[in-house]
Amino acid sequence: MLREADVASGAQAWTRISPGVGDTVLAVDFDMTGRREATFRDLARRLPADLTLWQTAPPHDSYWSTIPANRYLRHWRDHPDDKRQPVRAVIGYCAGSVFARVIAADLAAHQDRPPALVLFNPGVPNARTLNRDFDKIVGSLTALSQDERRSLNEDLLRLREQAGDDFDELSAGCVRLYRKAGVIAFERQGIDRDIAVELVALFGAYVSYLAAARSLQGHPGGPPAVALTSREPDSAEGFIGERVGFDVARENLLDDPAAAAAAARLITAGG
Repeated sequence: MLREADVASGAQAWTRISPGVGDTVLAVDFDMTGRREATFRDLARRLPADLTLWQTAPPHDSYWSTIPANRYLRHWRDHPDDKRQPVRAVIGYCAGSVFARVIAADLAAHQDRPPALVLFNPGVPNARTLNRDFDKIVGSLTALSQDERRSLNEDLLRLREQAGDDFDELSAGCVRLYRKAGVIAFERQGIDRDIAVELVALFGAYVSYLAAARSLQGHPGGPPAVALTSREPDSAEGFIGERVGFDVARENLLDDPAAAAAAARLITAGG
């Protein structure tokens, strides 16, 4: 998970999330502090112990402004095992699946064998997914008073009515609302204002990540992808091959034993 210290000092491109020292697996996700959904760290505990999982961390400049997709791809180009061995698999979650396809395509062009490409609930970000995620974040601001929460929800309703399906307008408005409400909530929890500002900026980095993923949706595909999906899959038409569904809630997909076993088989067979 991205730590406050990483936000303050400038996050590295990749974070190791498993103790293994074997085959390399690259995981693409935006692991926000306080996220209630299972993460690739949960999945890592269920995968074979000899795999080495590295997860993406966003470029530091994305916390303060929206940056283009090629900035992310440059940031992630050289993974820690780059000079040691080929990548056996690239895995992605939700919007991270769009980046994962591009990374896998680049690796396939430079390795003797293409990596396996395993995508969990893959989907191109849109206004619906942003609204879903922002509702969860707003719900976590428990330090706000009832009047402040009511005012925030009223502002959010007006924003959604005005923006509709316009992702850019909606995302800019969500960042603006969260900057105002988030700093107040964090300060009331006793968090230093400078750290509170950086934590709020983390949401800006997430929005930048979503916008960059949207811009890559027409990018040529890489190796054949297998999608492992929950009961509430995102829309992923056009960039997956096989789909395997699991009777599990979205927030538990990455910690589901059956999904992990399927991922392990696909990873072991690839690369």
